[in-house]
Amino acid sequence: MSGNSDNAMIPKETLDIATAWLVRQDSRVLNAEEQDAFERWLRKDPIHAKAWKQVSSVWSDLDQLPVAVTATPVEDQACDAESSPLNASTLPSARANSGKKLWMGSAVLTASLAFFFMLSGGSLMLELTADAVTATGEMKSLTLPDGSLVHLNTASAVDVDFDDSDRTIHLLKGEAEFQVAHDASRPFRVEAAGGTATALGTAFIVRLNEGNATVTVLENTVEVAYPNPKKGTVERNILKPAQQVVFGPRKGLEAQPDVLLEESNAWRRGKLIFENKPLGEVIDELNRFYSGRIQILDASLAELKVNSVFSIEDPLLALDALESSLNLKSVRLGGMVIIYQ
Repeated sequence: MSGNSDNAMIPKETLDIATAWLVRQDSRVLNAEEQDAFERWLRKDPIHAKAWKQVSSVWSDLDQLPVAVTATPVEDQACDAESSPLNASTLPSARANSGKKLWMGSAVLTASLAFFFMLSGGSLMLELTADAVTATGEMKSLTLPDGSLVHLNTASAVDVDFDDSDRTIHLLKGEAEFQVAHDASRPFRVEAAGGTATALGTAFIVRLNEGNATVTVLENTVEVAYPNPKKGTVERNILKPAQQVVFGPRKGLEAQPDVLLEESNAWRRGKLIFENKPLGEVIDELNRFYSGRIQILDASLAELKVNSVFSIEDPLLALDALESSLNLKSVRLGGMVIIYQ
C-alpha cells in the first residue's frame, strides 16, 4: 500500500517523461548529449528519480512475462477469463492472461514510441525535458530564480540547472538572449554544441545551427571556451560588444567579423534586418518562423543580395516583398513554397 501511495504522488507528466526516456534508451544507446540531458533530468528533482525507478520496475516486470502469447488469441483469452467462475483455480489463469495482454501492449507501445521518436528526430524528447520551449513562430521570455532574463526566439528550448554554487543554462535548440543578473559567487554559463559561454555581468545571444553555436555579445564581456580534442587544450576567447564567435565539432572555435547589434537582436523587436545578405541566408531565416517550408528551385538564385527589413509575424508577406524586389516567382502548394525566376 505504501508503494501505491508513493506512486500516486508522482505527477503524470513526470511519469510520461520518465517513460519517454526509458523508450529512448530501450530503442538505442544514448549519445553523449542525450546521456548528459538524462542525468541532469534525474538530478533536478527527487521526484524524477522516483518516477524513473517506478517505470523501470514496471518495464522490468513486463520483460519477465512469457513471450509465447500467440497460442490463443488475446480476445479469446479475455472472453474465457470473463466467462469462468471466479474461484481459486481460475484466478491464476486470469492473472496470466492479464499479464500477457500487458506484455503485448507494452511491446506494441515500445515499438510505436521508438518509431515516433525516430521520426521526430529527438525534438519530442527536447520538449519533454526542457524547462522552456517555443514553437515555430513563437517567442517567450522568462525570469530565472536569480532574476536573470531569458528571451527565447522561435523553435527554441532551454534547460535550467541552478544550484548554490553555479548557474548553468543548456541551450538545447534554437536561439536565446540572456540578460544576466550579477552574482559574483555563482558564475552564469550557457552550454551549447560542446562549448561554454560564461557571462561576466552582461547581455548576450547564443544560437544553435547545424551543430554549431554562435555567441554574440550585446553588453559588457563574455568568455567563450571550447575544448579542442586535436590539441588536447581548451580554446578561449573573451568577447566585447558586437563581437561574435562560432564553435562546434567541425569548426573548433572561430572568431567572426564584428556584427551590427541592431541586426543581431532585431527578432526581439519583431523584425528581421538584412544588409547585403544572400537570398539563401534570408530564406533560411524566414523558414525559422514559417510552419511550412520555403525552397529555392535554382541554387544560383541563392546568391542574390538582399537589403530589407521584414516583420517576423508573416513570413509569406516578406516573401511577397522579395519576389517584387528581385523579380522572382513562386508556386505555393499547401505549406510548401517553391521560389524560381
